[in-house]
Amino acid sequence: MFDGIVIRWSGIAVLIAAFIAYLLFRQEMRRNGYVKAFSQDIFLGCVFFGLLGARLAWYAENGFVHFERFLLFFYDGFETLGGILFASIFLFIYTRKNYMSFLRTLDCAMPQVLLAMAIARIPDAFTSWRIILVVGVDMLGYLMLQFVYRRFFNDKHRGDAAALALLWIGASRFFVNVALYGRVNMTPMLSIPGLATALFALVLYAFNRKRKMTTKPLVLFDFDGTLMDTQAMVNESYRYLFDKYRTVDDFDDRTQIEVFGANDRKEIARLFKGEDPNELTTEFRAFQANLPALGLVNTMPHALEVLMWLKRNGYTVGVVTSRPTDNCRYWISEFDLDDYIDMVMGAEVYKKAKPAPDALRRICAELKRGHDNCVYIGDHARDVRMARRACVYSIGYVTSEKGLKRITRSRPNRVIRDLLELEDILKETDHNWTYNLL
Repeated sequence: MFDGIVIRWSGIAVLIAAFIAYLLFRQEMRRNGYVKAFSQDIFLGCVFFGLLGARLAWYAENGFVHFERFLLFFYDGFETLGGILFASIFLFIYTRKNYMSFLRTLDCAMPQVLLAMAIARIPDAFTSWRIILVVGVDMLGYLMLQFVYRRFFNDKHRGDAAALALLWIGASRFFVNVALYGRVNMTPMLSIPGLATALFALVLYAFNRKRKMTTKPLVLFDFDGTLMDTQAMVNESYRYLFDKYRTVDDFDDRTQIEVFGANDRKEIARLFKGEDPNELTTEFRAFQANLPALGLVNTMPHALEVLMWLKRNGYTVGVVTSRPTDNCRYWISEFDLDDYIDMVMGAEVYKKAKPAPDALRRICAELKRGHDNCVYIGDHARDVRMARRACVYSIGYVTSEKGLKRITRSRPNRVIRDLLELEDILKETDHNWTYNLL
């Protein structure tokens, strides 16, 4: 005690546990393609509703004795399972509202709950061997999930980690209570919650193992080189700029590969230093618009057939392009593809160019479809890297051996040489449509 202030180490431990759990949870969410704002909202909501549920459950177990002290958190206790129940209800509502996967988010959260439970009880462990037992069991469960399940179980399903964490919490609560109170003194309030939680977790785990993915994913395409063969038009437009501001010889094969499908303003600023990128971009686009374009642009082989198949089978289809939206829509209309594409998102809409994941996140939000069930097809390594950063299932489309090497190095989920291969891929039901397949 210092000048009337009482330091409660248990309270400090709870704060440290919450902070560590948040950092690890945010890391897991980022690995699964979620933005920081989601992690913050979920953490704060789960803390609030978790504390509320844990207090209510504890008072319910103890006949609501001293219920008037409900808001005095340093008095009486908390029932972990009640907190998990209330936090899970909040999480379910939040994820549905924000077009997120509930099970995938729960997988990110539940292992951290085990760790936080162990850390929060450490100060009390110095007072009783029973608390040491509880802390040890919780810590062991966390280590098993992080270093055994995560590293050595290859056939993971969405919801498995959450189910195993709940199973550990429920079963450990039951057996720890038996060790603490003995079988003779076990009451229904001590035994039923743990057993019920363990049973529910077993059912959830079994359901996850047998569940097939039947929900159709959102299908997104790159434009240049994936849906439309615009290589000749793009080359001719850049060749015009090089001839006027540099030399045509500088527009070599490597530069042609780098600029194709990239943001034109960004590439012009990089290639023509000392010139006004805005003026050159306007000139570039004006020249491109005046080309005898129908002789330079065409659909990629089987693009129309694939788009028709997707529409016929009820898929939502979008295009994410480094072109301006209006320019992309012009070519889509020119080749009568409007009826097969639900949304086009051009470079002026999203903040950061490929390979930043902003474009994929933005179009998923606009279409009210989470990135947890999304496929992106592109012909460039930057397309694959963008999909990986958004944790979206990535398909690299290649039409040459050089393209195959570049795409393979970027590590897509699949590589195809013909767009028709997409039909067979989308019929698969043994994995989720995310980069990590969870």
